[in-house]
Amino acid sequence: MTTDRSEFRGRGDAREEIRGMRSETDVQAVIRIDRLTKRYRDLVAVDGLSLEVPEGAIFGLLGENGAGKTTTIQTLLGLVKPDSGRVEVLGLDPSQRKQGLEVRRRIGYVPEVPVLYDSMTVGEIGWFASGFHPGAG
Repeated sequence: MTTDRSEFRGRGDAREEIRGMRSETDVQAVIRIDRLTKRYRDLVAVDGLSLEVPEGAIFGLLGENGAGKTTTIQTLLGLVKPDSGRVEVLGLDPSQRKQGLEVRRRIGYVPEVPVLYDSMTVGEIGWFASGFHPGAG
């Protein structure tokens, strides 16, 4: 993957211009990560991660505890800003406030420990969450 100076536009409410990343094969990727690095003081949580997930792919992020999976997901959601590198989700830059909000509007995320839902079944959680998105189903 190469980084170029092409302009990509976000969709929906976040229509500000962003500097984008384009694959040499020009595959439509829903996730693009280019040399992502995130540190917490002396701890390097993610170290130079690069990957692309094409549209329609089934993708899993696997690794040992402390490998950076949660930090990577939080960066993709715009909940954590990268120290360096680029991240793009659905053509949006989640590190930009408005575009991060748009990413979170379009995708769902259940954290490792969903403390609010301990007493609920999977079906009940789905029903509960659907109330936040009327007309989406």
